[in-house]
Amino acid sequence: MKLIEVPDYVAADFNQPPRHPSGKPNAVEQSLRRVYRITADALKDLEHPDWEINERQYHSVNCDEPYGFVNVEGKSFIYIEQRGQRLPIAIFKSSHLAAEYFVWRVSKGSRTIDWSTHLDMEP
Repeated sequence: MKLIEVPDYVAADFNQPPRHPSGKPNAVEQSLRRVYRITADALKDLEHPDWEINERQYHSVNCDEPYGFVNVEGKSFIYIEQRGQRLPIAIFKSSHLAAEYFVWRVSKGSRTIDWSTHLDMEP
């Protein structure tokens, strides 16, 4: 991990640990698993774009130089892989916002996430 310079208010928010409204143990991780799944559902059967979620937990049929979505230490990263290197596109504090952006980016705006699905996975 490397440091980047950002305004103090951004750093203060980003340095807060992720929380879930339920307050239950492992709630953040459970919610993230749901976000990954419904994000993959939104991109299912999309032709052409290569994509992967959470280190290929979910991925497109072709995955040569994919767009990627992964969470590291409470931050959600969107990247593109080119020539074996991951190039960051965006960093989000919210996995929900990251998922929305990822689906929009990969599908070129043609798909959206159905947030009403897989509610049984939410703590």
